[in-house]
Amino acid sequence: MKEIFDKVLSVNPRKLCISGGEPFVRTDIWELMDYLKSRYNGTLSIMTNGLLFTSENIDKIISYFDEFN
Repeated sequence: MKEIFDKVLSVNPRKLCISGGEPFVRTDIWELMDYLKSRYNGTLSIMTNGLLFTSENIDKIISYFDEFN
């Protein structure tokens, strides 16, 4: 995934949308988002069904993503 992020970022997108399946089922989602946010300053959105939003992760989700779909 990090290699894919690097390839996408090489074209300087203004906006990225993380989607899947459901992105939050990935056990490495926060590691990947740390990697992406350290290299990307544009708008970051996520496409999710929202079922995995919890009181434990909602603040982190809000801090990483600008938009929710």
